[in-house]
Amino acid sequence: MLYTNLYMILLISYDLIGNERPSEYERFKQAIADNAGESNYVKALYSQWFVDTTKTISEWNSILKLASDQNDSLMIVRLYAVPTGRYAASAVDWINTKF
Repeated sequence: MLYTNLYMILLISYDLIGNERPSEYERFKQAIADNAGESNYVKALYSQWFVDTTKTISEWNSILKLASDQNDSLMIVRLYAVPTGRYAASAVDWINTKF
């Protein structure tokens, strides 16, 4: 699939430090779901998501800051190729359709 500059695949990775509870991860997941749109995101690892988006990294950073605490860690990276490694089979299938 050929993307213009409007679309990009991001890897969003985070650690919820301190009050690490399932409800906190659910809040973060919901922020991704609400802002990515249906079928535009997939969970790769426990706290890592691939997102197909037109939003910039800066926009995602602002969105996800609202879903996290000050002491949480967040990394957002644009992908230019299919990542290697071992991650969820559903994420492998999803990412392969995007590149």
